[in-house]
Amino acid sequence: MHAGSGGNAQRTSLEDIVAAVAGVYERLDRQRSIWDVWLHFNHHLGSLAIEVGRDALSETVLHEFADAAMWLLTFVWKASQEPAAGAEAEPESLVRLSATLSDILWRAFPGVCPACHFRSETAIEGAPPCTCAPSKPRYFDSEVWFAHSEELVMRADSGEDMPGSADAWQEFFETLFKDRLELRGLAGLVDDALAQAAQVGDAMIRMYTYVGLEAGHPAGRQRRLEFELAFLVADVLLALSAISQSSALDGLTGARGNAHGLVEALQSRYFDAASGTWICHKCRLPACACRVQIVPSTLAANDVRDQWNARS
Repeated sequence: MHAGSGGNAQRTSLEDIVAAVAGVYERLDRQRSIWDVWLHFNHHLGSLAIEVGRDALSETVLHEFADAAMWLLTFVWKASQEPAAGAEAEPESLVRLSATLSDILWRAFPGVCPACHFRSETAIEGAPPCTCAPSKPRYFDSEVWFAHSEELVMRADSGEDMPGSADAWQEFFETLFKDRLELRGLAGLVDDALAQAAQVGDAMIRMYTYVGLEAGHPAGRQRRLEFELAFLVADVLLALSAISQSSALDGLTGARGNAHGLVEALQSRYFDAASGTWICHKCRLPACACRVQIVPSTLAANDVRDQWNARS
């Protein structure tokens, strides 16, 4: 039985989900550049924002969330692999993650909101709710974070147990950002995720674009990329919590029951309960067999046009 199937959803780790999604789409995703995957995620996140902004919400909100989450997890998988050879291999090879998604999240959120932690003059114990102006869009100065990043890593390694499953991570962020979840609402949280996606994109660019090589880089830039990614994942999970709590989705088929956790949200679109396997939502197969052609980055536009015309 595959990861997260049946009654194991509450015990499914983020790494299990990343592997499950990769198992369905690996044939195609190995052909994609990391930019291809990232743009697919941004497209579906933007589509989610459009659906959330409509006068009446529909199950399309759940579909777009599942698609956005699937592409975000595919990005995590892609950025954890050895880059393929090709014209884009050199800059793409620098956009890589150094740890599992769970470890990346815990280094950014080791039981606390990092901004609250930095503002406090004394050590923060436990996991108190964040007090960072929860009703407003979040802005976090990455320069401040970089100056204190080692403190977060040390705290993450201090012995506290990080959440062990995707559901536990969602509950952790619901507790940590309780006021933000309540005051920002679904539309605000999706807007936060869009803004944070821009920060991740900037961090990706900075991995291979330099004005001058600064001390501590490029390792420091990779830490920033992972930190920005952690905030993005937190925003996406908070948006899912807001979807699950939205009264506007009451009455839709399975909407609230299937949307609460990340596993359930993904399985509502990418899982076959009868066989207990993750599947492509289009061809309905456990290893996607959709007829998708991905043009190699080494092929010029004129070559693509000539090949297309020859087939027509």
